[in-house]
Amino acid sequence: MNNAIEMADYAQIGDYAHDDEILKLRVAGLSVRSIARRFAISVDAVDDALGRVMARLDNHHRVRAAQIELERLDFLHRAQFAKAMQGDTAATNTCVRISERRAALLALDSPVRVDIVERSREATPAPSSTERIRAAIDRLTGPQRHDPPA
Repeated sequence: MNNAIEMADYAQIGDYAHDDEILKLRVAGLSVRSIARRFAISVDAVDDALGRVMARLDNHHRVRAAQIELERLDFLHRAQFAKAMQGDTAATNTCVRISERRAALLALDSPVRVDIVERSREATPAPSSTERIRAAIDRLTGPQRHDPPA
């Protein structure tokens, strides 16, 4: 295998020592692309690093990270909303993208899970005419013992 290709593959994996720094930059508001440029790695490598860091976080920190992201989205939305209401199509487009991001973060667009439960009904045979007559007689006279004819 070509040594240059192996080195490029290694660079794409990313240096795990930078994972925390990548997270700090993302929390500070830098885009994934700007972080990738800063470290001279791909956007996918930044996403992988963020995924590794998030996997180490407990639930409290995950919730806090989501809250920070929602606050950032709110700030951006407020900044663009007035322009969008005045007819600025670029600002309107930005507001829509912010709303889509918020919906994805809150899992509002997730499909509703529907469990299909099959209920099996055992077919009970319809009573014969003789059984219906006996049931009618029993209702009139009270239950009696019916011996089958010999």
